[in-house]
Amino acid sequence: MSIEFDVEGNCLDAEENICYKDLSPEVKATLDSELKVRFEKHKFSKIQLQTSGDLFLSHSFEKKAFPINEKWFYEIEFKAIKRQDNSSSEKKYFEVLTDQSGKILQTLEIIERPLYNLEF
Repeated sequence: MSIEFDVEGNCLDAEENICYKDLSPEVKATLDSELKVRFEKHKFSKIQLQTSGDLFLSHSFEKKAFPINEKWFYEIEFKAIKRQDNSSSEKKYFEVLTDQSGKILQTLEIIERPLYNLEF
């Protein structure tokens, strides 16, 4: 589980890693059809449940479970080729935010920073 805070210490959001197999068949079907329209083959790197900081903090952790409520989302990172990008067949990293049904609300391209290994 990860929790993000702002500089003043306010809780912004909370995320918990889950596996693709943990998604319901309906969410898998919606997500796969949404991704198929936008991307060539895709490979998931990370899937997380996400909720706002306020809802996370108001949740009772007696059951030690992530708070499932009306205000949670899936945040999914994956590598794929964008369908509309005819100029490149290079796989790139993307992140999508979906609603509870798997419908994509936002898509971001993750820009990888070059890592230089120095040898002396």
